Amino acid sequence: MRIDSLTYFSTSLAGIRDNQASIARLNEQIATGMRLLAPKDDPLDTEKVLQLSNRVATRSQHAANQDRAEITLKYEQTVVQELQKSLKDARALLAISPSSSQELRNIHAEQLKGTFNHILGLLNTRDPGGNYIFAGYQTDDTPFANDSLTTGTIAATTYNGGAASTPGADEFRQIEIEEGRTVQVNDNLSTVFMYTDASFSDPANEDDGGVLAEHDLLENLAHAITNLPTNTITVDEINRYATLIDGTLRRLALVEHRIAGAMSEVLDARGTTKALLLQEKNALSDIQQVDQAAAIMELKLRQTTLEAASQAYAQTSGLSLFNYL
Repeated sequence: MRIDSLTYFSTSLAGIRDNQASIARLNEQIATGMRLLAPKDDPLDTEKVLQLSNRVATRSQHAANQDRAEITLKYEQTVVQELQKSLKDARALLAISPSSSQELRNIHAEQLKGTFNHILGLLNTRDPGGNYIFAGYQTDDTPFANDSLTTGTIAATTYNGGAASTPGADEFRQIEIEEGRTVQVNDNLSTVFMYTDASFSDPANEDDGGVLAEHDLLENLAHAITNLPTNTITVDEINRYATLIDGTLRRLALVEHRIAGAMSEVLDARGTTKALLLQEKNALSDIQQVDQAAAIMELKLRQTTLEAASQAYAQTSGLSLFNYL
């Protein structure tokens, strides 16, 4: 065999093998729908895929955080609104004349007990995740405690075990909804239901002067429940109960406003995240996915080329001078 013939056969075999490899790769691309089957297929595009994939993963996590934040905030908003309703109910029950009948005063006292327990229960509400929503950062610890009704003795309310310096008591849980952007998703309400206001005194702290003392709503409700049936409550005390409840309602309204603002932040972030996530997913898809029509056309062309090359190789390799003798 001459050198030229050897070169021809070697080149032909290499071309056939390359065509077969290309056909196999095209078949895999068409079957999977993916253009990049290995980093070596396109190193530059592979790097872009990695970067986009990381961005999509991060943004998807932020989208999940936004959903979680919205659920938590809506839950807290519902409880705050129920607290407002209960406080208004308590105010209405305390709008009673000292000269009212014993039966009516007893009825109001019993209804006020139910309101007291309902408010205390709301303050110790857990969210769907099992976290106390008004416990600051210490979401595993019951935040509010007041055993006035169980002991029969008017007692002050304790928050987070009664230690004002308890770690996490004045901190809040936050969720990252965008890169470098967090939103507060809970409150502690300690300064809403226990606060200092020197402009008035409250009945429960009468012995201490009542002016500089901390106004404790639950303690004062317990005071009213105890004294309503005995007909020892004065008109002045009823007015001070109302003033205390109004102060709590004003502070609670600020909390509701904060929650509404946080929910608005989440909705704004969601719109941005959704738009950018869609663009990044589309860009990722454009890089990764194969053009099925173009791939099928190329596959058919290579199959035709391979068939022609194989036939030519078979015919050429069978040639011999003896065929012409």
